[in-house]
Amino acid sequence: MFQNINESALGENTINKDTYDVKKENKDKRKINLFSDVLSAKYIVIYIVSLMISMVGINGEFAPFGISVMMAGIGNSIPILGIAITGLIGSLIRFGVEGLLDYLLMALVAIVSVFLFRPRYNEEEKNEKIKLSKNVFISTLIVRNS
Repeated sequence: MFQNINESALGENTINKDTYDVKKENKDKRKINLFSDVLSAKYIVIYIVSLMISMVGINGEFAPFGISVMMAGIGNSIPILGIAITGLIGSLIRFGVEGLLDYLLMALVAIVSVFLFRPRYNEEEKNEKIKLSKNVFISTLIVRNS
C-alpha cells in the first residue's frame, strides 16, 4: 500500500537527519584515519631520524637540519605531525628552551612561506614531489638574523 511513497514525501527532516549522521560518521572516521596514518609503522624510522637530526647543530647554536627534514616530509607527502613533534623534542633536548623556540619559529615561518611563495612541482619519476629548499633557506635566514 505504501510502496509508492518516496523519500521526498516523508519530509525534509528525516533526510537531513540521516545525511547529518552520515557526515558526522565520515568526519569521525577521517580523524581516526589521520592519527592512524601518523602512527603507522612505516614512518617510525623517519621519526627517529628526525629526532636525531634535529639534535645536530651548527656551532652549537641552532639546528636548521630539523627544519629541512620537516620540509622534506612535506615535499614527499609524509604526515608532518610526527616529524614536527620529534623535531621539537630533539631541539629541546639538545639546545634547551631557546633551541625549541628557534625550531618552532623557523617551522612556522617555513610553513607560512609555503603559502606565500608557491612551490614548484617535480615530474612524477623524481623522488621529491615539491621543491621547498628555498622556503627552508628563507625561514632560517629570517629567524637567525632577527
